[in-house]
Amino acid sequence: MTKTISIKDIFLISLITILFLITFTGISLAKEETYIKVGLSYGYNEVSDIKISSKDGLAIGEINDRSFNVIEEYPDEGYFNVSIAGGKVIVKSQDGTELYSDFPTNYVIIPYNKGDVIYGGSDGYRGGFCFFPVEARAMNLINFVEVEDYVKGVVHSEIGQGSPLETIKAQAVCARSYALSNLSRHKASGYDICATTHCQVYKGYKNEYPSTNRACEETEGLVIYYKNKVVSTYYSKNDGGFTDNVEDVWGTHEGFLRGIRDEFSPLYKWEKAYTFNELAEILRSKGYAVRNISSIVINKRNASGTVAQITFWDENRQFTLSGDKLQGVLGGNTLKSRMFSFSPITPEEVDKAIKDAKNTYKNEGRVTAMNLVAIRSYNKTIQVMGKDGVVRDREAGDLTITNGETFVMPGDDNGTKEDVFTPIITLGTETQLKSPVTFYGLGWGHGVGMAQDSIIAMGKLGYDYKFMLNYFFTDIKIAPFTL
Repeated sequence: MTKTISIKDIFLISLITILFLITFTGISLAKEETYIKVGLSYGYNEVSDIKISSKDGLAIGEINDRSFNVIEEYPDEGYFNVSIAGGKVIVKSQDGTELYSDFPTNYVIIPYNKGDVIYGGSDGYRGGFCFFPVEARAMNLINFVEVEDYVKGVVHSEIGQGSPLETIKAQAVCARSYALSNLSRHKASGYDICATTHCQVYKGYKNEYPSTNRACEETEGLVIYYKNKVVSTYYSKNDGGFTDNVEDVWGTHEGFLRGIRDEFSPLYKWEKAYTFNELAEILRSKGYAVRNISSIVINKRNASGTVAQITFWDENRQFTLSGDKLQGVLGGNTLKSRMFSFSPITPEEVDKAIKDAKNTYKNEGRVTAMNLVAIRSYNKTIQVMGKDGVVRDREAGDLTITNGETFVMPGDDNGTKEDVFTPIITLGTETQLKSPVTFYGLGWGHGVGMAQDSIIAMGKLGYDYKFMLNYFFTDIKIAPFTL
């Protein structure tokens, strides 16, 4: 008698087969991991010796592109002493036995138990450590870490673990995108990216908090694509109400880094005074052949209102700097932005400029709504229900519409965002003839891409991270990263 196999029997057989394969053949259903190298100690902070430790022992791995294979295990070793002599990295066990007289740059010291914290001196990190000799007695200390663990070590430093969850998610996606689009930025020094503001501020395990870890896990693997390429999603603290087109700051055009008017930006004002002599001394210390400054002229502004060019005159000649170059010379914590004037900027002036900017939108005042059975167009007043449940009359042309991913500015059918904003600072050319000179400014940072103060404000208003990212970055796609 032939027995018929039921669907239930097939399911059980399939399940048993899968469990057998996982248990006895080593097949893993875990996610694919991507590791990067983060420079921790380099430049003037290279190390000559360091203690590497982990609570349950150590192991050695061989790096293979963006992953590694374990080649040696030391479960009884609480720490290794790593030093450099004659340009060769030496690894010794805790009893002083020399394990390596020339530790290869493609080897990594990792915890015996994967996922444990490993310490370089007193600082804890995920992943492991590798080393890159730079002198006979100096080496770069490098954290070889999985991307998701790296992002967890970044977001608190960049946005703060007390920020709204959706805000932290936006920061996590930006941090992941920036890292994966800048691999090998510091290749000549043996690592991909650094752990400072030159790349992103990364502090490893001590930066992990429940809120930041949750945001990273809920956006795991997501990055920002533009034209099928992962892109450098720049961000700064406060844009002063307007972001800049990237070419107006750093010279290279990028379609996803378009200037916009930022309606969510909290007002951030600053001022800094210098005498002409102080400015001349700073400029000379940076290699500029300037004598006694007689006048300063802002002779060109970008579409956002930020300073594009500023000219210094001495008795006989002049020289001109870009606004970005001047900010670099004077320091980003002193000249906090390039949106500055020689005249005080009042809140009333800011309010007026924002109102004027609203009137500059290329708006045909027409909205088309569609469902499965009908299409209806509106070109005057329509009724809109807000999040509070209140229905209000609104002009069709005043609406900003989003589906959570695509952000459509009023009247912006096919135009670019640089065409539809007006600068907050509209004073144009300005001249300062007397010392001292006071720079009155708005915002803090380079003003390209995402503004962190704004996404905090947006998070408090209930916007989600996809809206935030699409607000600041043009024509992007948020999708999982693939090598």
